[in-house]
Parts: sequence; structure tokens; C-alpha cells
Amino acid sequence: MSLLPDDIHLVLVGKESKHGKTTYQKEIEHYASAQSLSHRLHILNHVSNHELPMLYQGASVFTFMSTYEGFGIPIVEALLSHVPVIAATGSCLEEAGGPHSIYIPPYSWTQLAEAVKKIIASPLLHKQMADNGWKYAQQFSDRQLSVNLQRIYNENGI
Repeated sequence: MSLLPDDIHLVLVGKESKHGKTTYQKEIEHYASAQSLSHRLHILNHVSNHELPMLYQGASVFTFMSTYEGFGIPIVEALLSHVPVIAATGSCLEEAGGPHSIYIPPYSWTQLAEAVKKIIASPLLHKQMADNGWKYAQQFSDRQLSVNLQRIYNENGI
């Protein structure tokens, strides 16, 4: 966040444990406070699946710098909300995000900040990434997944 303009805010979606804020959330809040970034950090806990689309659609860019994921469903959700995606390299996230997302090595914060600034500074790039990402994400729709599954069954005599 310190590498981005002051008008850019970060919204994190998480969850509190049954004992309150997680240790990780406390670490993030402490770091933001120490760096005088707290006013630009918004941590939302217990966001329902019904509320998630509003958050995606209100975002300028969706970043997902996870180093380990089973697939990357939040990336597909962001793409389906017409939001450009920046994600980490080295896992399944590139499959989830497709060829029109931007991929950055994990912990490469300068590259991440530059990619965010590039997307925000270019309405044309933002639109291209959002439109192409949405098209790519259609392959993960319920309908398309069932068509593909049926094709596999038919090809294998099941």
C-alpha cells in the first residue's frame, strides 16, 4: 500500500475466529498502523456470499497473491464481476485467471504496485482485461461445467 497513491484503498475480506480477530488480522492491522496506512485499510469479516458480488463490482482491481490454493475461485468470481485480476505466479491461479490477467511472483510488492497503477491509469487496459476476463471465466459457469462433464462421460462410455 505504501507504494500506491494515497487515494487507493485496500479492502480485505476475512473472518474472525470464535475468539475475535485472528492473529494474522492483528498483524496486518499493526503493520498498517505502524506505516500510517490504517485510514486506507478496510478489513471486512463475515461477508456473506450474497454480499461478495457487491464488493467485487465496487473494486477497480482484484489482487490475489496467495501462494497456495486449490483452484482460485475468488479469481473467477472477480472475473465474472468484470474486474481485472492480478494474481501470484506459481500455482493454479494462472489457470483460474486465464491469459488476460496479470501474474506477479509472490512477495514482489513493487511489481504488484506497478501493475495496479498501470490498470488504474489506463481505462482502455482496464476495459480489455475486464471484458476478456469475463469471457474467459464463462468456461467455469455451472452450465459449461455440466456440458463438459457430460462430454467426458460420453467420450468414455460412462
